[in-house]
Amino acid sequence: MSSFNSEQQSYMNYLASLPPETRCWCGWYKVGECYNCKRDGHEGKTRVDRLALACPECTADPPHHRIGCGNQGPWLWPLKAPKVEVPGEGHPGGFGTVRKHDIHTGVDLYCEVGTEVVAVEGGRIVGIERFTGAHADDPSPWWNNTYAVLVRGNSGVIVYGEVEARVTRIDQSVKAGEIIAVVTTPVLKRDKGRPTTMLHFEWMQPGAERTVWWKLNEKQPEMLRDPTKKLKEAT
Repeated sequence: MSSFNSEQQSYMNYLASLPPETRCWCGWYKVGECYNCKRDGHEGKTRVDRLALACPECTADPPHHRIGCGNQGPWLWPLKAPKVEVPGEGHPGGFGTVRKHDIHTGVDLYCEVGTEVVAVEGGRIVGIERFTGAHADDPSPWWNNTYAVLVRGNSGVIVYGEVEARVTRIDQSVKAGEIIAVVTTPVLKRDKGRPTTMLHFEWMQPGAERTVWWKLNEKQPEMLRDPTKKLKEAT
């Protein structure tokens, strides 16, 4: 009989589906060089039957990190452009800001048309969505049509939104720093006195397969996380 609760079992099943090179023999997600594997000579082995509890704030010695714990190290800066200010709480582009139609699900990084977008960490494409505009699955005709690329990696699922995708295949592998999209279209239909072209950046739990709409007067969706701090720490 399994000794795991439903959340742990679901996580273990997900971990078991990952390619061997991304898993540690002890069942935790491999982050860089796993100390246990190196010490005990278990390089290349991929057992998941010893999966323990969730990463305890990543303070274990040796450190083992669970997918989505968010403590695997700094992200790369997602734009092939100089680092810009990361909007904070209350800013129209900040995470959790209440706006006319919704509550903001990510952070907007303002940039010029033609700016290339790179993966902040390696992973696999889990979705390419019609993100904003009349063509979106959840139509938002007050915005122009744009797309979003969803990549599942060490930290969970990263959403690169309000872009034109440069990747085409679900389950495609991408490396940290690889170009995956380009900012090509102003998302805003009218000038509101601030930039109209941007990367809309979201951070979601590892099980996410599509974006969510944070509707007015609703609680923060469980799958959604605030990427502000990690974006400020990005290198």
